[in-house]
Amino acid sequence: MRLRAGVDRALGAGTPRGRLLGTGLPLVLSSATLVVVPVVARQYLDDAGYAGWALLLTVVTAAGLFDLGAAYTVQSLGFGRRATPRQYVLALALATGGALSVTGLALLAAPWVSTTAAGEGLGPHPTLILLLTGLAAATRSAVLVVMARLQISLRFRLRACVAAVHAVAQVVGCWVSLAQGLGVWSLAVGILAGSLLALLAAHVGLALTPERVPPADGHIALGRFAGYRTASTLLAVTGSQADRWVLALVASPAFLADYDLALRFAQLPLGVAAALFAGLTSEAASTRGEDARRRLVRVATRRVGVVLAVLTLGDVLLVVGLALAGALPLDATTVGLLALAIVWSGANGLTAPTTFASIGTGHPQRELYYAAPALACTLLGWGVAVGLRQPWLVPLSTGVSVTAWSLWFVAYGTRRAGYAG
Repeated sequence: MRLRAGVDRALGAGTPRGRLLGTGLPLVLSSATLVVVPVVARQYLDDAGYAGWALLLTVVTAAGLFDLGAAYTVQSLGFGRRATPRQYVLALALATGGALSVTGLALLAAPWVSTTAAGEGLGPHPTLILLLTGLAAATRSAVLVVMARLQISLRFRLRACVAAVHAVAQVVGCWVSLAQGLGVWSLAVGILAGSLLALLAAHVGLALTPERVPPADGHIALGRFAGYRTASTLLAVTGSQADRWVLALVASPAFLADYDLALRFAQLPLGVAAALFAGLTSEAASTRGEDARRRLVRVATRRVGVVLAVLTLGDVLLVVGLALAGALPLDATTVGLLALAIVWSGANGLTAPTTFASIGTGHPQRELYYAAPALACTLLGWGVAVGLRQPWLVPLSTGVSVTAWSLWFVAYGTRRAGYAG
């Protein structure tokens, strides 16, 4: 019993800093497949095959973002609360619905993209592979919801176990499938198998030891909350995932492969930092007083900056090490794309505390303040890139737009935003 209590404290059931780590570390582990699996896939697939893999991976990543506010809806209930059955079921419905919506958009784009050199990597049955990938993405989104449920009910030990099962099973499933010659189908097979195992582990754990914290008081304004979060995530999905589909129209398979691999590594520090500080949503909801919440955001923003700097250095060393070991192709194009993406990903990572605190205090619309103009500028650049058939204009326009508007939002969040909930 003492050992169990000690594990729970270590995973975050005690101090605010511990709750942040307890929330974030399992998210980092659970998301490992989005970085580890592409490196593995690059060893088994040629340029065309990996270009198709990159397009499929955008569906999985976009579904995780475009969950119609499901995970944040649960997190905004605050620490020490238990989601009611109604809240949990609605969150699952939102998450899976968002994943299916993303899949529908991919199916609409497939006829145009599948005829290009980069799109041929999807194989002779693009519709079937997109449907299976969409099913895998929906199941993975459900795992993120159950992890949010375990987070607010302070079930950090079970949450860490679920994250470990999720990460390991996905990586092993994809790796074995690639080794068996399933090619681009391996992504959907591995993610679906890992997500089903994680869901099983979570609900078996909940059945054996039910949550003992009190249920959340009343019901939050789900329609308003989900509406704003849907708008925000739609912009985020378009800005961060549609670039591969645009590049499929104007770039060679080799450039698209280099771009996707560079972005996977450049965005690794952003993903880790965002996961580590995701608990700010629930922490801000539990903190009382606008001044206290503003201090929380300022301190968290400084800490995010330090974490991003350290992680970026480690990220660069990791890339160099993998390249020297022959596990990662590295040329001038990849280096240029990596450097550019590191800059805009770092700037975007600094917006996390303002975004999370705003969500936790009932202001989910604030992310639109910078995401909407950033996407508008980015889309303008993409349009020029397609018109001129210049693939480099895609990352350049993204980098300039995201960096400028992200830094503006950081200044807004730390100096002028109110956090009265």
